[in-house]
Amino acid sequence: MLKLDVYSADNSWRITTAAGEQSDTLKELLDDHNIPLAGECGGAGKCGLCLVKIQRGDTSPLTLREQEILTGDELSQGYRLACQIQPHTGMALVISTGPIEA
Repeated sequence: MLKLDVYSADNSWRITTAAGEQSDTLKELLDDHNIPLAGECGGAGKCGLCLVKIQRGDTSPLTLREQEILTGDELSQGYRLACQIQPHTGMALVISTGPIEA
């Protein structure tokens, strides 16, 4: 079972998945629960629109695509691409709504 707390600028959601229900990526999991998250590359990690900030929880390791797309500042602040990560534990995350300010 996986529990996620998801926040955006104007809404919040709590997702609890049943055993075996977990999607391949965080983006797919959010899509499966009708949580709006931008994305135009079909999960290839090229557009950078599915940016989320991980506040709590463990995910799969940083991918090469994320290293190419995200800046060092974004990575150090906990930003990841939802289409590139798999949640491993319960998580709290914020959906990014625009460019990251340094």
